[in-house]
Amino acid sequence: DEKGKIIPAITIVNNGTLNLNDAVIETNDTINVITNNGTINATNSVVKAKSGYAIYNNDGTINADENTYFKANSYAFYNNSSNEAKLTSGNYEGIYNTKTLVIDGANVKMSKTESLTGIYNSGTLTINSGIIDVEIVQNGYAYAYGIQNISVLNMNGGEIKVTHTCVNNVDCSSYQKYAYGIYSDKNSNSIVTKISGVSILSSGTGLYQYYGSSVNVDNSIIESVDNGLNVSRANVTIKGSNIKSSSNGVYVSASSGVRNVSIIGGTITTDRYGIYSRGDYYYSGSTKYCYYQEFNVGEDENPVVIKSKNVGIYLDDCNKMTIKDAYITSSTSNGIYLNSENNILNLGDNNLFIQKTTPFVMGETYGVNVNAGSFNFYDGLIKGKTGANRGAITAVPEASIVKSEYD
Repeated sequence: DEKGKIIPAITIVNNGTLNLNDAVIETNDTINVITNNGTINATNSVVKAKSGYAIYNNDGTINADENTYFKANSYAFYNNSSNEAKLTSGNYEGIYNTKTLVIDGANVKMSKTESLTGIYNSGTLTINSGIIDVEIVQNGYAYAYGIQNISVLNMNGGEIKVTHTCVNNVDCSSYQKYAYGIYSDKNSNSIVTKISGVSILSSGTGLYQYYGSSVNVDNSIIESVDNGLNVSRANVTIKGSNIKSSSNGVYVSASSGVRNVSIIGGTITTDRYGIYSRGDYYYSGSTKYCYYQEFNVGEDENPVVIKSKNVGIYLDDCNKMTIKDAYITSSTSNGIYLNSENNILNLGDNNLFIQKTTPFVMGETYGVNVNAGSFNFYDGLIKGKTGANRGAITAVPEASIVKSEYD
């Protein structure tokens, strides 16, 4: 065969140190290429599996340079190590982690015409740096996941890019929303997603988590066509992050229990709702009881800036929201809209010190539109072209300012 190319008939088992320099190892069968129980050092090499894994890692370590590629039709690297495994540099066409894996600089790059996942995690995954770039190229229905997490994910850096690309000038925009930077939907309270200093770019949703314990987003950037964050049945904390979406910035809903959501600092820029929130409820006889979504926006001297083409904040049902420091504007609609009698909005804190300028809420129609619910106006400034507010104000300290039109 070609110089430097190996086509093994059986899986190569490494129990010591395997050095790959300018090597090509490729299988034509369903076997895994290498089972690693030791250390693999790879430079300028290619390890390619037809149907199995390029690397099946037990208790091993992979050291690969940026010119080394691990390829497979499904996942190139499968981690089953009982100890902490590490990936430094190198390029992988898919990673499947079942135990404990740390990624320091390894990249995942994939492009297919069918559904694909860059990294599937059912163990504990820590990513300190690296690029995950996955793409579907077709005009039909298919899913693309940068990371599919059903356990514990900690990202301390790195980039995720997920795209669904249409071909032959066909408009397949209705399918492009099935792209997710990070995705979790397993019915488990043990799912934890923490990202810090991460950049996510998605033609669909940036971060989606339907179940789990918590979602923490810190000093990160999320840009998406669909929802920036879509979280249900989990506690959410967002700090100092910038979210930009052609749909909703932060979409949260609770189910069968109280959930806590906190957004401190950062910006949310959207074409639809900056924040959409819906709690849960149940009936005992004819009486409705809420599982309230407990929501806090901003803190003193650490405001949240929300700029929306539609409603800045939409409270659907069973919400308790306190806005301490924020600048909320809508260019076509209401700054804040309360849809249900089971919503409670506190603008500011009920104390002796009255803030006259923040929180700041401005709508193209109403600043605050109370269709139903309780609105306690403790601090801040509200403006609207049609009117500063519509509906009842439950409590207003004397120093609060209400203006019906722009200055």
